[in-house]
Amino acid sequence: MSSVASSVGTPPGLPEDPPSIVLAGNGFGNSALFWTLMAAGTVGAFHLARLGGICTSFLALHLSGLLFLRTLPSARLAFYVTLLVGVGMYAPPLAFFYGLFGPPAVLFWLLLAIWPAAFVVLVRSIEKSEGRTYALLISPLLWTCLEYIRCEVWWLRFSWLSVGSLLEVLGPFAWQTLGVYGLGTLAMGLVALEQGLGGRARPWQRLLILVTSVVLIAQFFRVPTPPSIAKQSPLRFAAVQLEFPGFPELLEALNRVAVEKPDAELVLLPEYALDGPVPEALREWCRRHRKWLVVGGKEPMDSTNYFNTAYVLGTNGATVFQQAKSRPIQFFKDGQPANSQQVWDSPWGKLGIAICYDASYRQVMDELLRQGAAAFVILSMDVVDWGKTEHLLNAQQARLRCLESGIPMVRVGSSGISQWISATGKELATAEFPGPGAILSGALEIPDLPGTRPWDSWFAPLCAEAGKAGLCIGAFQVFLSFFRRIEKFIFRHHLRAKPLF
Repeated sequence: MSSVASSVGTPPGLPEDPPSIVLAGNGFGNSALFWTLMAAGTVGAFHLARLGGICTSFLALHLSGLLFLRTLPSARLAFYVTLLVGVGMYAPPLAFFYGLFGPPAVLFWLLLAIWPAAFVVLVRSIEKSEGRTYALLISPLLWTCLEYIRCEVWWLRFSWLSVGSLLEVLGPFAWQTLGVYGLGTLAMGLVALEQGLGGRARPWQRLLILVTSVVLIAQFFRVPTPPSIAKQSPLRFAAVQLEFPGFPELLEALNRVAVEKPDAELVLLPEYALDGPVPEALREWCRRHRKWLVVGGKEPMDSTNYFNTAYVLGTNGATVFQQAKSRPIQFFKDGQPANSQQVWDSPWGKLGIAICYDASYRQVMDELLRQGAAAFVILSMDVVDWGKTEHLLNAQQARLRCLESGIPMVRVGSSGISQWISATGKELATAEFPGPGAILSGALEIPDLPGTRPWDSWFAPLCAEAGKAGLCIGAFQVFLSFFRRIEKFIFRHHLRAKPLF
């Protein structure tokens, strides 16, 4: 064995060697070059998986490489290497952060990268204390715990680029059964199974096991789901893309809709189309043209605070419904969080109305489904300066919510990408980015049944709560161990008495 490999060695204290440690015997498997290639391959597989289609299979290699990094010679090295891997994963697609925040964007990339690094270190710690089998068994649950907390729970929650979101290629059956977090659990479970069952098999044999498992599972989940049948005539809509319009520009766009889309019953304007509450002129437009209108504006709370609100105006110009944004964007002046959520019992069925970032969060959208929403209406404002990548990532979240719930959606954006999405997550029509003044229209087939909530709606929060409990127990054990050392030192070395514990 080379001097480099000898200096690295197998991590001490592991109850049994992971199957991949066999590579260390040839002088290359534990070298710096090997780990560099492993880390680079893990990052590369992630970006290839983001391409979709058949490239989604690279997700298995990404997760396998991520889990393999636990076998690095030390916990500290495993953390730092995986942290760099995380930055390599998140920084390129989230490069627009630099345009928003400048150099502090690096901090946000690091905050996202901490989560996979924490996963690798925790699995390594469990393996060291409890053995490889137990560590691999618990790794899918631990992954779901950390993923759900990152995406839904902590203050800087950010749900984009999760593992489940890379599996959009799977059919509606998979999504309506497992959901985005359940699919992440399944993916990590397959990888853990491969590394557990692979034993001391050769790398190509383990790769064959992994690819075969992924293909079989993917084909099973492509079983078609029978579509629901609309119980009434479709909702004819027209959505107009406008970014921070002046009021004359807004009225001009609405008059153009009245001329070009006379059959539209519901007209949609994006988030922040108004810089305040609904003016009387807009109500008069609804009365004159006999149309329903959903428009984003600001509902004042006091002289400084407001709710980022979606207003629904009836054909008589009255406000029949309004819903504030539940998840305002952090670090931006985006209003106060909504006090509650309600669905709009419209003439066409129950519609779940949400605003922009809300569609990224299962906690928000699941509440609308719990109340019986049969279709989604989303008002969004993706500023054109943020770039096309950000618009594509945000648009993907809308498709995922339809895949999970099995109900359709219409989403209007200030500068795109406005979407008309079917109950199976297929984009029936879009108004692309950038598209100032573009009009998206269609007929929304609202199902006769409300949307479904996948089983991860209870499983993922349960994993998160179990993780919190485990963290508390671990912290208590560390405290107790520290207390015993102090007590032993005082009683034995100073008082010459028998310790209390």
